[in-house]
Order: sequence, then structure tokens, then C-alpha cells
Amino acid sequence: KECKGAIIPHGNLDPKYGIIVVIVLLLLFLVGWGLYLTFGPGKEDLKDQIDEHAK
Repeated sequence: KECKGAIIPHGNLDPKYGIIVVIVLLLLFLVGWGLYLTFGPGKEDLKDQIDEHAK
């Protein structure tokens, strides 16, 4: 039997846009991680260095 097409269609991205996609994904990851550290459960491990210094 011959395969007549892909089971899951994939996009055909021009290679010159690959670096742009990587940068955008990295930026979105870093923003999400920052929000997690600021507002999520990750904030429990952070210390305010200015507040610690002022004591």
C-alpha cells in the first residue's frame, strides 16, 4: 500500500523563519516563567534582596 498523504498535516515553514520562531518561543517561555515566579507557587522560594538589605 502507498501512503496518499500525511496522517497529521505539518506546516512547511521557510528555513529563514526558523530562528524567528525559536526566539519567539524562547521569549514566551521566559515571560511565562517570570509570571510563574512572580504570581505562582514559585514565588515562595524568592527573597526580596532590597528588603533583606534594609533590615
